[in-house]
Amino acid sequence: LTTTLGCDVIRTGETALPRGTVLMAIGGKPVTRDGSGPAEAWPQVLAFDPASGRILGAIPLGAGSRISERFEALEMPNGLAIDQAGNLYVTDCPHTNPDPDPAAPPPSSPAVYRIPAAALGPLLRDEPGAADAVTRVVMPGYVNGATVSPVDGTCYTVSCSPVDPVNGGVYRLPPDAFASGVQPPPLHRDLGQLDGVGVTRRGTVLAGTPLENKIHAFTPDGERGVITGDGLPCRMPADFNVVYPRCLDGEPALLITDIMVGTGPGECTVSVLAIPGL
Repeated sequence: LTTTLGCDVIRTGETALPRGTVLMAIGGKPVTRDGSGPAEAWPQVLAFDPASGRILGAIPLGAGSRISERFEALEMPNGLAIDQAGNLYVTDCPHTNPDPDPAAPPPSSPAVYRIPAAALGPLLRDEPGAADAVTRVVMPGYVNGATVSPVDGTCYTVSCSPVDPVNGGVYRLPPDAFASGVQPPPLHRDLGQLDGVGVTRRGTVLAGTPLENKIHAFTPDGERGVITGDGLPCRMPADFNVVYPRCLDGEPALLITDIMVGTGPGECTVSVLAIPGL
């Protein structure tokens, strides 16, 4: 598998895929300074049974796919989230612009795609018109991680480009944003180059800046805090998930992946960090 990035789990039995199926964004074109990346990549969402590893199907996202016919081919499927109804959100963070100038136009539109649960089956079967109900929000400042709030089922994303006009923003994308295709103003901005995003059951919004080894926290009552390197068991917190381990008796924790750029295979880590009260 090439460029395995965002993943989530289907939590409802009302889709074409069984409850518990894992969906993973794969096949993007990774960044390589010397241009030695894969000559061809096959962007897609892979569906598999986590117990057996059996592949249940895939939704193509690249050239020639049903989604590319409706919009354009995705180049770097990155963040991925599934809401309680089985609707799928996938972000495209294009990376392979041959021009080293970050202000140059991207090779595809940075955007968040919403794939309704009812469209999963037709897309898996590659049926004509399968993408007719797919919608998207274009994100001029690029887009990285995605999550779904457990409070109201709304998709949240973060921007991540060095030329981002809001210098790192957290966005809430309600249904009307996907209906219009227009990005709303950010909830929070000027956070730097963001990557992961999460929302707790209390409504606390979390966003990570891996280059600074920080995770920002914004509570519903307006408080703001930062979990810094002194409190993180990792060096570059990229993506993370909000989880609720049984040992914490209902309190949240962060499952943090550390990408540790520049290290060798097998040297990266996954950590669990308790964040009670958030």
